[in-house]
Amino acid sequence: GAKHLVLGQHPGKLQPGFVRTVQTQTHAGFKILPQAAKGVPYPKAIRVKVMKTRHGSCSSAKGYLNFSSRLCEYPVAFMEYVVVHELCHFLEANHSDRFWREVERVLPDWRERERLGKS
Repeated sequence: GAKHLVLGQHPGKLQPGFVRTVQTQTHAGFKILPQAAKGVPYPKAIRVKVMKTRHGSCSSAKGYLNFSSRLCEYPVAFMEYVVVHELCHFLEANHSDRFWREVERVLPDWRERERLGKS
Protein backbone atom coordinates (compact mmCIF):
# COMPACT_ATOMS: atom_id res chain seq x y z
CA GLY A 1 0.00 0.00 0.00
CA ALA A 2 0.90 3.64 -0.23
CA LYS A 3 3.04 5.05 2.53
CA HIS A 4 1.59 8.01 4.35
CA LEU A 5 1.94 10.09 7.44
CA VAL A 6 -0.47 12.09 9.49
CA LEU A 7 0.47 15.73 9.75
CA GLY A 8 2.14 16.54 13.02
CA GLN A 9 4.24 13.39 13.03
CA HIS A 10 7.88 13.52 11.97
CA PRO A 11 7.85 13.06 8.20
CA GLY A 12 11.15 11.23 7.74
CA LYS A 13 12.66 12.46 4.47
CA LEU A 14 10.17 15.32 4.12
CA GLN A 15 11.12 18.67 5.56
CA PRO A 16 8.97 19.43 8.63
CA GLY A 17 8.38 22.92 7.24
CA PHE A 18 6.67 21.42 4.19
CA VAL A 19 4.33 19.37 6.34
CA ARG A 20 3.48 22.44 8.40
CA THR A 21 2.86 24.41 5.19
CA VAL A 22 0.37 21.81 3.94
CA GLN A 23 -1.35 21.80 7.31
CA THR A 24 -1.48 25.61 7.44
CA GLN A 25 -2.79 25.87 3.87
CA THR A 26 -5.45 23.26 4.58
CA HIS A 27 -6.58 25.05 7.74
CA ALA A 28 -6.68 28.43 5.97
CA GLY A 29 -8.55 26.99 3.00
CA PHE A 30 -11.06 25.26 5.23
CA LYS A 31 -11.81 28.49 7.10
CA ILE A 32 -12.92 30.26 3.89
CA LEU A 33 -15.23 27.49 2.66
CA PRO A 34 -18.88 27.93 3.60
CA GLN A 35 -18.66 24.79 5.73
CA ALA A 36 -20.99 26.01 8.48
CA ALA A 37 -23.83 26.51 6.04
CA LYS A 38 -23.25 23.16 4.36
CA GLY A 39 -22.41 21.13 7.47
CA VAL A 40 -18.93 20.15 6.33
CA PRO A 41 -16.78 18.89 9.22
CA TYR A 42 -13.07 19.59 9.49
CA PRO A 43 -11.04 16.77 7.88
CA LYS A 44 -10.48 13.82 10.23
CA ALA A 45 -7.02 13.24 8.79
CA ILE A 46 -4.68 15.28 6.61
CA ARG A 47 -1.99 13.01 5.23
CA VAL A 48 1.10 13.45 3.10
CA LYS A 49 1.67 10.34 1.02
CA VAL A 50 3.98 9.02 -1.65
CA MET A 51 1.70 9.40 -4.68
CA LYS A 52 2.93 8.69 -8.20
CA THR A 53 0.12 10.08 -10.34
CA ARG A 54 -1.82 12.60 -8.24
CA HIS A 55 -1.08 15.75 -6.30
CA GLY A 56 -3.94 15.19 -3.89
CA SER A 57 -7.02 13.12 -3.20
CA CYS A 58 -10.04 13.27 -0.98
CA SER A 59 -12.24 10.72 0.70
CA SER A 60 -15.16 12.92 1.64
CA ALA A 61 -17.09 9.97 3.11
CA LYS A 62 -14.23 9.19 5.53
CA GLY A 63 -13.12 12.80 5.96
CA TYR A 64 -9.55 12.22 4.74
CA LEU A 65 -7.41 14.57 2.68
CA ASN A 66 -4.27 13.18 1.09
CA PHE A 67 -1.47 15.22 -0.46
CA SER A 68 1.51 14.10 -2.47
CA SER A 69 4.94 14.43 -0.92
CA ARG A 70 5.99 15.81 -4.33
CA LEU A 71 3.98 19.01 -3.72
CA CYS A 72 7.08 20.48 -2.07
CA GLU A 73 8.65 20.61 -5.56
CA TYR A 74 6.03 23.09 -6.79
CA PRO A 75 5.31 26.77 -6.14
CA VAL A 76 3.19 27.60 -3.08
CA ALA A 77 0.47 28.99 -5.39
CA PHE A 78 0.06 25.51 -6.89
CA MET A 79 0.02 23.90 -3.45
CA GLU A 80 -2.76 26.30 -2.42
CA TYR A 81 -4.73 25.32 -5.53
CA VAL A 82 -4.41 21.60 -4.72
CA VAL A 83 -5.51 22.19 -1.12
CA VAL A 84 -8.57 24.21 -2.19
CA HIS A 85 -9.39 21.68 -4.92
CA GLU A 86 -9.42 18.81 -2.44
CA LEU A 87 -11.32 20.78 0.20
CA CYS A 88 -14.00 21.61 -2.36
CA HIS A 89 -14.61 17.88 -2.73
CA PHE A 90 -16.13 18.01 0.76
CA LEU A 91 -18.80 20.22 -0.82
CA GLU A 92 -19.04 18.47 -4.20
CA ALA A 93 -17.71 14.92 -4.54
CA ASN A 94 -17.19 15.27 -8.30
CA HIS A 95 -15.88 17.69 -10.92
CA SER A 96 -19.25 19.15 -11.87
CA ASP A 97 -19.87 22.76 -12.81
CA ARG A 98 -20.92 23.37 -9.20
CA PHE A 99 -17.57 22.02 -8.00
CA TRP A 100 -15.57 24.30 -10.32
CA ARG A 101 -17.71 27.32 -9.37
CA GLU A 102 -16.81 26.70 -5.72
CA VAL A 103 -13.10 26.41 -6.57
CA GLU A 104 -13.35 29.65 -8.54
CA ARG A 105 -15.18 31.40 -5.72
CA VAL A 106 -12.27 30.63 -3.39
CA LEU A 107 -9.47 31.00 -5.97
CA PRO A 108 -10.53 33.16 -8.93
CA ASP A 109 -7.11 32.49 -10.55
CA TRP A 110 -7.29 28.70 -10.13
CA ARG A 111 -6.61 28.04 -13.84
CA GLU A 112 -3.27 29.86 -13.70
CA ARG A 113 -2.40 28.07 -10.46
CA GLU A 114 -3.33 24.70 -11.94
CA ARG A 115 -0.98 25.32 -14.88
CA LEU A 116 1.93 25.75 -12.43
CA GLY A 117 1.67 22.03 -11.75
CA LYS A 118 1.87 21.10 -15.41
CA SER A 119 5.08 22.93 -16.27
